Amino acid sequence: MAEPIRYAVVRDDNIDRVSRYLPENYKVIRRVPEGLLIQGRDHHGWTMDKYVIPRLASGLIFAEEVDDPRFNDPANDGALDVQMEG
Repeated sequence: MAEPIRYAVVRDDNIDRVSRYLPENYKVIRRVPEGLLIQGRDHHGWTMDKYVIPRLASGLIFAEEVDDPRFNDPANDGALDVQMEG
């Protein structure tokens, strides 16, 4: 069984800057009022809480995991992906 999809709100609106800090298993998926929403699945140590959030913090980018049932519903797997503007 695949790891669940995890989401975090990043308090930054620069997609390129945030994307540079993310491993391949995490990506920016949309703009939200607070900044950017990222999604991904933990994989071999590249986890939200042990790698992604601390890595963003190393660049002074604040991120907070969100536990929203709309995001965690398996029926929505990938459904929130949107075309991002550079």
